[in-house]
Amino acid sequence: MSGTGGGIEQYKIGPGRLSYGFFKDKDVVGSSAIRQNLVYQGMPSNADGTVEVLTSFISPDVKDPATHGGWQVTLLHKQDKVLVGANTVGFQHGVGPGTGTGGQCCDRIGTSGDIHQGSDVTRTRLFDSLWMQPTPNWSAEMLALVQKDKSDASGGTSTWTSMGVRPAYAVSDHFKLQFELGTDRVTSRSG
Repeated sequence: MSGTGGGIEQYKIGPGRLSYGFFKDKDVVGSSAIRQNLVYQGMPSNADGTVEVLTSFISPDVKDPATHGGWQVTLLHKQDKVLVGANTVGFQHGVGPGTGTGGQCCDRIGTSGDIHQGSDVTRTRLFDSLWMQPTPNWSAEMLALVQKDKSDASGGTSTWTSMGVRPAYAVSDHFKLQFELGTDRVTSRSG
């Protein structure tokens, strides 16, 4: 979680742990936002598997008819002991400024998006991330992702699909070689 603020982290409630954060993002007059994150993680779902629910509620820091609130929700299933590693499958959906959350590592809540975006702006993302450590020196992460962005004001939708692999070799405790191979395809709103 990022931004100026604070909260509680991993408070034990029921089978999982609850975290709450209150943040001020983009501390610039006319574009800053108040973001509240509520995360419930570690709920057992199956053998070596857990479910997490991450939410973010965003409101503009100023009263201005040109600004809007938004939200984002992420549902994750994390499975340990998969092919000498772990697998995470996730679904995310954001509205308005909630489309700015998620960032490059798909399962994390990031900062707020543009508070001038209304409820016509949405982002939906589905991904699968597999991490493996077959030997003490070799590891790899693979990712498959599809994301659909929609905006009535911008005239339609765009779709991003991505697949990639990042193998890494640890030469020593403090030196690692890593490679990346991937492909991305983006279809624009205009086709």
